[in-house]
Amino acid sequence: MLSPLIASCAQLFHTLSTPVVLIDGAQIVQYLNPVAQQTFSISQEVLELHRPLPPFLSEHLPGDTSSTYFTFYDISYEMTCHALDAALLLFFYPKKEPPIPPQLLRSIQNNIQTVAAPLTYAAHLLAPVVETAQDPKANQYLGVLNQNCYRLNRITHMLSVFERSLDPTPLFSDADQCDIGEVCCKVAELVKSIILQMQLHFTVEIPAGTYIVRGKSLYFEHMLYQLLSNAIKFTPASGSISLTVKANSKRVYISVQDTGEGIPKHILNTVFHRFSETFSLTDINSGIGLGLFYVRYIVSQSNGIVALTSKPGKGTNVTATFPLEKPSPLFRTPSVALESSGGFSTALVDLADALPPFFFSHSDLE
Repeated sequence: MLSPLIASCAQLFHTLSTPVVLIDGAQIVQYLNPVAQQTFSISQEVLELHRPLPPFLSEHLPGDTSSTYFTFYDISYEMTCHALDAALLLFFYPKKEPPIPPQLLRSIQNNIQTVAAPLTYAAHLLAPVVETAQDPKANQYLGVLNQNCYRLNRITHMLSVFERSLDPTPLFSDADQCDIGEVCCKVAELVKSIILQMQLHFTVEIPAGTYIVRGKSLYFEHMLYQLLSNAIKFTPASGSISLTVKANSKRVYISVQDTGEGIPKHILNTVFHRFSETFSLTDINSGIGLGLFYVRYIVSQSNGIVALTSKPGKGTNVTATFPLEKPSPLFRTPSVALESSGGFSTALVDLADALPPFFFSHSDLE
């Protein structure tokens, strides 16, 4: 039964083009307009008007000092919460991205490739010189050079995926499946020593089981590294990072949480947008603004949902929710390509913006 106030506004809500949701004290959700029913249907079928609150939504209700941002089928929303008697009224505001001129993407790719090739060649030529150099800083300088080679490699990959995202054809076919739990285990094992060297605490919670989702393991690997890279980059020494997997009969939840500095409020509403950062080779914390866009794209191509909650000074939590699938007759457990990407360590490529140069010194790369 809708309250008199909500009932009096029902016609107004019905005409809004953004989702409006009411949650009562018993955690029963009422989708107050058709766009809300369509938006929050993972199966893309219209939801019932009155039903229990879905777990993916209940786990990310904003508190007094936090904001929550969701992406549903490649559209980003900011969720605001308003208390109303014993109920909560949620409004979801879509955050549209400005169009990207095609020539801009091509120009960026050409410029990066022009710089990347000679840098990589120079690093290769300098490696044997560093081994015999008397200057103790030689290896340090080569580490800086190597790191930027890795960063450019990462940017090239990000741009290629961004270019692919402009194609409306689905990235994954019905036959593309993988065990995302296995991917999480292998990534966690490889990144553990790196996080410990950064003087951070790392906890992993991945229950035994098989979690089949749509997609290819390599893309999920890059997705996880991107989330871990952000956590490492913005969490000071002695802080904590966690990778958690939870599942029920229908969905699996992958969460990366940190106790870092959080995301400033003025950029929270664009964190999933493309090119939302300014890139600089001289600033190790910079990026080109495609990291969370990459996460959003991969999750949406797997029919999933990604949500981000951040509190300034207290950390960030990003959770990707995927529908579980039954293994197809052609499914087999693939090996996750963790070793290298074109001669570069995949882990170091994806974490290149978050690590100090000593990880890329000649002795460490051997």
